[in-house]
Amino acid sequence: MNARCAGTPSVRPPDIVGVDLGLARAAVIHDGSAARIVEPRRALRQNLARLQRLDRQLARKQKGSRNREKAKLRRARLHYRVSCQRQDYLHKLSSSLAKTKSVIVLEDLHVRGIQRNRQLALSISDAGLGELRRQLSYKSEWYGSTLVIADRRFPSTQLCSGCGCLSERMKGMHGLKQRKYQCGACGQSFDRDVNAAINLRAYGLHELGIVPLPEDFREVKPVGEEGSGASTIGAKPSSLKQEASGSRRARPNTQKRAERLASAGFTSGI
Repeated sequence: MNARCAGTPSVRPPDIVGVDLGLARAAVIHDGSAARIVEPRRALRQNLARLQRLDRQLARKQKGSRNREKAKLRRARLHYRVSCQRQDYLHKLSSSLAKTKSVIVLEDLHVRGIQRNRQLALSISDAGLGELRRQLSYKSEWYGSTLVIADRRFPSTQLCSGCGCLSERMKGMHGLKQRKYQCGACGQSFDRDVNAAINLRAYGLHELGIVPLPEDFREVKPVGEEGSGASTIGAKPSSLKQEASGSRRARPNTQKRAERLASAGFTSGI
């Protein structure tokens, strides 16, 4: 029997997440209890040798010849394939976050500035960090989730998620080599990307003025059950705010949301 048609409601995982984007790891997603690591696709890197070979073949063709046009077409097809592989990967990642998470916190990366570094330019372009943020910006509106962009000056990597102390060793290009965050104040040790994801999540909670909701508040009724408000054909997944309101409507402001949660008896755990 289908799990969604069963009588017991399914429970969502914690859906307020901090997402740290990077190159060695495409994303580290932390929901307050555990971290999920998303490996990068590296579509351009995997096809780089073939692209270089096609470029050399094109350079040897006589200008204006039919063989040159054929070589240009072969190279264009490979570029298109690389683009499709990257887009497919980013769409799956962004859709997964927008459909299942109510609050997504991202850092405001200066992608164009990072691409000026010749050592990182190819990897930054291959990762598609700016495209992922663009997709999340409109998909969060589609599915009723909230996208929070942390300030560009927020030191998510340099802060200790345990005590909040700032580490000078994680700054600059030298800090990129440090894969472990070792706090000199409290002595705790974290993975660099996991520590950043935890700090981003805390930043989002502070900016929105909300607290993590208990698991019982995130129940989703099975499709087709009376009173669920869901349709079995062509229905988009309901978000946390849609479940609370019972219908799709404009995103409520933060103050009204906080007052509603306070009246329901939830207390801050921050």
